[in-house]
Amino acid sequence: MTEVASHSGIDLNVLAGLESRLGRTSMVGLVTAHLRHSQVVCDRLLAMTAALDRKELHAIGHQIVGSCGSIGLVALSQLGGTLEDEARQAPVEALRAIIDATLNACREAQSVLRARYPEVAA
Repeated sequence: MTEVASHSGIDLNVLAGLESRLGRTSMVGLVTAHLRHSQVVCDRLLAMTAALDRKELHAIGHQIVGSCGSIGLVALSQLGGTLEDEARQAPVEALRAIIDATLNACREAQSVLRARYPEVAA
């Protein structure tokens, strides 16, 4: 089954490929774990809006790249890469804009994943 990338920057072919290899039950487990982890990451990013920690932002960006790219969350992975690359030297306002974009992409990805895998525990 060939699918196109969703408007949210998610490569649905990657999700479908993973599901065909892992099976639905394992995929639901993977998505559940990803959603839990992404909530922790979002909470850490929200905490950064008041007082930026550049080293922490760099680490968060790196985590996003690894955890999101492997399951087809392309836009979110790219934003994580931008955050990782810019964390050390970008102006504070630029970092806040990247954080906002990352949080928005994370919420969108969570929404798409929950719609695609409704059996994921809330």
